Amino acid sequence: MRVCLLVVGPVADDPRVRRQGDALAGAGHDVTAIGLEGATSPGPAWKVVTVPRRRDRLAVATLGLRLLGVRVAPWLADRAYWSFNEHRRMLDAAVATGAEVVHANDWDTLPVAAAAAERLGAPVLYDSHELAVEESDRRLWRLLFPAYVRRLEGRSIHVAAVVTTVANGIADALMAQYRLRERPTVIRNTPPYQEVAFREPGERITVLYQGLLNPDKGLDRLIASVDQWHPEFRLVLRGYGIPRYEAHLRSLASGNPRIEFAPSVPMTEMVTAASTADIGIHPLPAVNRQTRYALPNKLFEYAMAGLALCVSGAPEMKRVVDEHALGVTFPDAEPATIAAAVNSLDRVSIATYKRNALAAARVLSWEQEQTKLLEIYERLAG
Repeated sequence: MRVCLLVVGPVADDPRVRRQGDALAGAGHDVTAIGLEGATSPGPAWKVVTVPRRRDRLAVATLGLRLLGVRVAPWLADRAYWSFNEHRRMLDAAVATGAEVVHANDWDTLPVAAAAAERLGAPVLYDSHELAVEESDRRLWRLLFPAYVRRLEGRSIHVAAVVTTVANGIADALMAQYRLRERPTVIRNTPPYQEVAFREPGERITVLYQGLLNPDKGLDRLIASVDQWHPEFRLVLRGYGIPRYEAHLRSLASGNPRIEFAPSVPMTEMVTAASTADIGIHPLPAVNRQTRYALPNKLFEYAMAGLALCVSGAPEMKRVVDEHALGVTFPDAEPATIAAAVNSLDRVSIATYKRNALAAARVLSWEQEQTKLLEIYERLAG
């Protein structure tokens, strides 16, 4: 079938969209992905259409007022959404593909997918990467966006022939929130299998955080915890994020010789880059349902890279860590709690967890998860 993948972001840099495209193209489907400009990773083998992100200044300037208005006049959400040029350009590009399935990645592409599918007479597959109505815990976001997101997602999710998501908690929440007829299919964010050699931990033990350097990741508390770590541990932060916040993190770490900032790498090199460390850490604070249900890429990338895991004990992450004996979890993201979890690991336990990760890598791989996606497409084709 002709498949149109939609994402509001650079296609080449989105691990989940790339995996979807690779799986579908490998199964013989004609794949075109539509996303925004600005990719830093090498492009995939299938077709990508790039839409420029040139927002109308008036639309940006008045967005806050319109989002406040959505709380009392929900119809304003649609007007605000379609005021952005990239959404209209994505719709035109999607229709031009002549797609037989329109595959929406996240809530911000769902209105485009619904409109394109109506014109094309095609079904919609909606893949929710997170619990959109609780996407952020930042105060301004909570003030402006939940009603907007709920209106857009709630209007179009019932148009979708199939709904998929990344974790069981999000599937249950979507089912209850929108009274869906069928529970969303869970397709986890696992990377393609990559063979990695076991590496014994050395005298210095590297603890790695790899991913976005953004305020909702608990990274300020992670940095604060390092002074309480045993002397053999050091922290490497690899990634990029909001410039002001990244500068704040660097200032917090300034003068601590055990903390290093490493340059980000293309998403296709994440596992290889991670494999040089010993422990993969993720101190995500469980502040809302989104963070409690989180099952992020990095959890599986760390395992694929053969690292011991030290992550917050959100139920979805804890279940994976415990099932495969991948490492330790901690109950909250306070500096002392993080430090206690890191210090509970020694070279013997780290080596054991690293071996367990490599043993679990084939199970926790995209080759296993993609079968669910391909079965869905077989049903749609039928």
